[in-house]
Amino acid sequence: MVFRNSFRNNLFLYYSIIFVVFSTLILTYLYKREKDYRTGTLNDELYNITRITDSYIKSNSIYERSDYIIIDSLVKLMPQPNLRITIIDTSGLVLYDSYVHEWETMENHKHRPEIETSRISNFGTEIRSSGTTGQDYYYYSKLYNKYYVRAAVVYDMRIVNFLEAKKIFLFVIFLAFIAIWSVMLVITSRFSESITKLKDFAMKVSKNEPFDFESKFPKNEIGFIGEEILEIYNNLLQTKNDLANEKEKLFSHLDALNEGVAFFSKDKTKILNNDHFIQIMNMISGDLKVFTNNFFEVAEFNDVIDFVENISSLKHWLRLTD
Repeated sequence: MVFRNSFRNNLFLYYSIIFVVFSTLILTYLYKREKDYRTGTLNDELYNITRITDSYIKSNSIYERSDYIIIDSLVKLMPQPNLRITIIDTSGLVLYDSYVHEWETMENHKHRPEIETSRISNFGTEIRSSGTTGQDYYYYSKLYNKYYVRAAVVYDMRIVNFLEAKKIFLFVIFLAFIAIWSVMLVITSRFSESITKLKDFAMKVSKNEPFDFESKFPKNEIGFIGEEILEIYNNLLQTKNDLANEKEKLFSHLDALNEGVAFFSKDKTKILNNDHFIQIMNMISGDLKVFTNNFFEVAEFNDVIDFVENISSLKHWLRLTD
């Protein structure tokens, strides 16, 4: 029982660790992908605003006439609430800001993070507090030839919630985790039961203890192997018992004979003999110390020994010339 619980717990622990690591990697990837998708969606929306603003400036020659106040009418047409548009020249001078009426007094924006990023990249973004209004904004800046167009939305709960990845997939993964964990619990239980039965079988066989051959293994791959091993061992044990019975019968027949009988292997090692054989050896040799093992050393049996050796040599020669 201790082994069964230990093996099952270890197996379940290893499976759980693998699943937790795998699930963590999947969750991290999905969460990052969802967050990147939402951030990308907001960036695309703000990019479209900067592109429309740039087209509006060019079509109305606003940059050449420095008549930026008319951009207010464009801002009012935008569907986004709390939208802020800022026009900044390449030196960092603020040319227009939809949130500040006296934009000429605003400090130089050359070193604003989103401006610096859009100077070397396709665009720049930043979440920070405005040095002018004191509000938190999500900034998007893009360089259009002679000036930067920066679009920003107030970083309120609406934007925070929009950028936050949805948690529904976390709930789905959690349910999948519980389901797979339950399946692993059943699988490891059946698997450990098969391993435990095999271990019990091996220990009982090694100690020559009785084993219940009628016990059934669980219906799985390990259980199938266990059933096959039990069947093979049972057949071998039955064969061994049959041979032992036949040997006992042979001993009984030899003892019932009045003649002396002995069996030897090719290398003259004794296999089997009855008591009459030893008695007759002692009578013929006249030596009571003669045993079956030194039969081939008794001089009275030289003719028999020569005959056996000649027959063996002849059979060997025939095999060579065959």
